[in-house]
Amino acid sequence: TCTCSYQNQSSLALVHDPGADQWSFDSYPPPAQPTPVVRLGLNLGAPGNRMAEDGTFFIEVPSVGGPSPDVPVRWSGDGPRWFRRHSALFQGSMSWVGASGLQGAGTLTIRPFLQPADKPAEAVEAYLRNALTTTLDWPASTQGAFPAPQPYTVRLYFAEPDDRPPGERVFSVALQGQEVLSGFDIVAAAETPRSVVVKDFTDVPITDDFVITLTPAPGTQAPPLLCGLELLAGPHY
Repeated sequence: TCTCSYQNQSSLALVHDPGADQWSFDSYPPPAQPTPVVRLGLNLGAPGNRMAEDGTFFIEVPSVGGPSPDVPVRWSGDGPRWFRRHSALFQGSMSWVGASGLQGAGTLTIRPFLQPADKPAEAVEAYLRNALTTTLDWPASTQGAFPAPQPYTVRLYFAEPDDRPPGERVFSVALQGQEVLSGFDIVAAAETPRSVVVKDFTDVPITDDFVITLTPAPGTQAPPLLCGLELLAGPHY
């Protein structure tokens, strides 16, 4: 209830910072029926959605920042243990993908179909409730399958978030049960921690579920790690 007889003055300066993280949420209308993914990124552990410079739309997994297109993702195994850093701490053109991720030995399963809007409300609520915990699961009503296997190009993103030397985090990666990386050491491949490593794999067959398996090497000190991935329809995107 106090009234002053003088002005309280302040100044404000706005400075452009191209390194600022830019996140959004995107409530797209769901399709009438399961619709296969043509081009999509999954940004594990991210705080929101983001569009890459090449036009790939990355959605957060799990969904924590707001509505996102419904592409079911499931995890089974150890953890996952999520991590998130600021992208300014990482090197590479896709540093914001490498700045977050999951750690754990197990299997990440993706149904690359946008889900229709006719899901029971309780199924959607159960999915969102699971997405906010340390596990990922999807409703029994998950739909979508190709009549025959379709080729996809898969792009995997890795970055070591901690100050680890080479040899401490070594693991293998299998896609659809086929080992594609053996004895993979992120720091050795990147030559430094917090630097993004990208691995492309073509002609990966998908009928309904796409499965990524992360297996630690014997005697390794840290669990496997994955930051994000892209699914691109076609054998050679």
